[in-house]
Amino acid sequence: MRSVLVGPHELSFDCLERTLPRQRIGVFAIGHVDPAGTFRVQRVGRDEEDVQARLRSLIGSANKFKFALVHSAFEAFEIECELFHKLRPPSNVTHPNRPPGSGWKCRHCVQLHL
Repeated sequence: MRSVLVGPHELSFDCLERTLPRQRIGVFAIGHVDPAGTFRVQRVGRDEEDVQARLRSLIGSANKFKFALVHSAFEAFEIECELFHKLRPPSNVTHPNRPPGSGWKCRHCVQLHL
């Protein structure tokens, strides 16, 4: 996988404040750690403005998270697509959205149709 997600960390307000800076673009995976110690992904996502705020809105839906900070909205989109295709998280029922008017294409979907 191209990006390395950092974690898992507790998905709590205090941990988010300690772990993530505000106002940063990023991608994330939320889930839980099973009895064997393996992080089980429930959902992946991104935020193109403030990934900490997005994760704060998800407190209560999972108890752990992993994340990666990135430099651009396009990079966040690409990584979220990669995570979606590789991990098939059960709570992601649809493909990651493309910003309106962006014309961005998921390289994983394009490869499937070659």
